[in-house]
Amino acid sequence: MEKYDWKQPIKSTILKLKILGMWPEGNGSYKCNLYTVWSIFVIIFFTCGHAFFQTFNLVFVINDLKAILSTIYVTLSEVLIVLKAVLVVKNIKMLKQLIFTLNSDLFQPRNDRQLNLIKPDVLFLNKNTFTYSTAVWATVFFWSTYPIFDKSYKNWRLPFLAWYPYNTNVSPYYELTYIYQVISVSFHGCNAITVDTLIAVLHLYIGTQFDILCDDISHLYDPTEEGSTDFNQKLINCVQHHREILKFYEASSHFSNWIVFLQFFISATSIGITMFQLTTVTLFSSQFFAFVFFLIAISAQIFLFCWFGNEVESSKIPYAVFKSNWTETPMMIKKHLLIFVERTQRPLKVMAMDLFFLNLETYMKYDWKETISTTIVRLKILGLWPEGDETYQSNLYTLWSIFCITLFTFGHPFFQTINIIFIFDDLEAVVATIYVTLSEILIVLKAYLTIKNMKTLKQLMVTLNSDLFQPRNAKQFDLFQPGLKFWKVNSFLYWTMASGAVFFWSTYPIFDNSMKDYRLPFLAWYPYNTKVSPYYEITYIHQAIGVIPFSSEFFSLLSYLLAITVEIFTYCWFGNEVEVKSSKLAYAVFESQW
Repeated sequence: MEKYDWKQPIKSTILKLKILGMWPEGNGSYKCNLYTVWSIFVIIFFTCGHAFFQTFNLVFVINDLKAILSTIYVTLSEVLIVLKAVLVVKNIKMLKQLIFTLNSDLFQPRNDRQLNLIKPDVLFLNKNTFTYSTAVWATVFFWSTYPIFDKSYKNWRLPFLAWYPYNTNVSPYYELTYIYQVISVSFHGCNAITVDTLIAVLHLYIGTQFDILCDDISHLYDPTEEGSTDFNQKLINCVQHHREILKFYEASSHFSNWIVFLQFFISATSIGITMFQLTTVTLFSSQFFAFVFFLIAISAQIFLFCWFGNEVESSKIPYAVFKSNWTETPMMIKKHLLIFVERTQRPLKVMAMDLFFLNLETYMKYDWKETISTTIVRLKILGLWPEGDETYQSNLYTLWSIFCITLFTFGHPFFQTINIIFIFDDLEAVVATIYVTLSEILIVLKAYLTIKNMKTLKQLMVTLNSDLFQPRNAKQFDLFQPGLKFWKVNSFLYWTMASGAVFFWSTYPIFDNSMKDYRLPFLAWYPYNTKVSPYYEITYIHQAIGVIPFSSEFFSLLSYLLAITVEIFTYCWFGNEVEVKSSKLAYAVFESQW
C-alpha cells in the first residue's frame, strides 16, 4: 500500500512554527542564514520582549493587588510560552529526528485496516485543535480590542499592563506600543497553539503506534500476502517496533515533561484568578468575553494534554497477544510471547521533573535516621521525641513536654476555639479565624497521635537501621538517593512556607500599626483583659510562640496557602511512591537471570 505521511496531520503546525522562527528548513538545526536572523528577531522582540515588559511591570505594581491580579495570570502564561519557545529551539534537532523516524518502514501502517485505526484519532485531534485554536484567537481578539470597545483608549489604555522605557501616554508612542502588544500577543497565541498541538501530536503518534503494534500482534499468525508464516521473524519485528516506540516516547517526554508540569501549575492558577476576574467586569463586555474565551482555551489546552497523554499506554498489548492464534504455536514461540508480554506490561516512565542521581564509589552502612535528623531535633524541641529508643520516662524532658504541649500546642487553639462562641454571629470574624483554628486543632491531633504512637515510631527507626534494611552496594545506594533528595527539597519548601506564614502572622499587627489598638495576631478569648499592659504583651508573645510549627497579613495568608499546597503535595507524592515502588517487584524478578 501507499506509504503514509505522518507529517501530513501537522503540516499546518509546522508552517506556524516556521513563521514563529522555530522550525528551520531541512532535517537539521539552525544555520547561518536569513531564517536564523528572522528567528532571532521574532523570538527576542515579540516572544520574549512582550513577556519581559509585562513581568518587569510587576515591580511597579507590587503594592496594587488589583493591578497584580489583572496581569499576573497573563504574565505567567506568557512566561511559559517563552519557555516553550526555548525548549523547541533547544530540542529542534531531536524533534526533527522524531518526525523523520515516524516515516521509517517500521512505523508505517501495513494495510488499510491499520490505516483505519489511525484516522479516527487524527480526526479527533483536528477537532480538538480547531476548538483550542478558536478559543485562543478569540481571546487574543478580545484582549487586543477591549480598549477600543470600552473606549478606554481615549485615556491611553493599552491592552496589557506593561512597563516601557518611554511614555506611552503620548502619540505616536501609544499607537506603536498598542500595535506591538497586539502583534506580540498574536505570536504568543500562535506559539501556544503550535507547541501544545505538537506535544499532543507526539502523544497521538505514540498511541497510534501502539494500535498498529497491537494489530500486528493480534494477526501475528495470519499468513502474509506473500504466504509467509515465519512467526518467529514477525515476533522479532514486533519486539523491535515496541523498542522503537519506547525510544520515541522517551525522546518526546524529554521535550515535553517540563512544559506539561508547568502548564498544569500555571493553568490551575490562571483558572482561579480568571474566575475571580469574571466577577469584577461588566457582563457581556469585551473584557468579559476575553476572560470567558481564555477559560475555554485553558480547558481545551489541558484536555489536549490529558486526552492524548492518556492515549500513551501499552496495556492493550497483552490482550492483543491473547487474541492472536497462539494456542497452536510451538512451545518455544509461546515462551517468547510470554517474555514479550512481561516486558510490555512494564509501565512507561514519565517524570514531570528529572531528578539528579548521585554516584558513590564506596559503600558504607547507611544511617536512615541521619536523613531526618533535623526533623527529630524539632520534635525534641516541641516535646514530642524523648531520648533513646523508648517512650516518655519520669524525667525533666517529660516535664518540658507537658509544659510545651499543654501551654502552647494545646492552649493556643483552645483559646481560639472558645473565642468562636463569642463571635458566632459575626461572619467576618468567624471567617478570619476558623481556617487557622481548624489547622491548629489538627496540629493538636498530630501531636497526640505522635505521643500515642511514640513506641512504634522509635521501633521503626530501630528496624530501619537493622542489617536487613541496609543497602548492599553503591548501586542500591544510588536507587534511593533521588527520592531522598526530592524529599529534602519538598521538606525545605514546606518549612520555608510554614515559617513565612508564622512570621507574617506574628508580625502583621506591628507592620500595620494595629498594635496601638492592642490588636493580637489571632482572635482568641482569654480569661483576662488583653487590652492593658502587660497582659497584651504577654499574650502577644504567647500567641507568637504558640503558632510556631506589602501588607504583612497578605503575605501571611499567601505563605499559609503555599504551605498547605506543599503539605498536600508531600503527602500525595510520597504516598504514590509507595505504590509505584512496590509495583516494581514483579519486574525485578523478571529482569533477574531466572
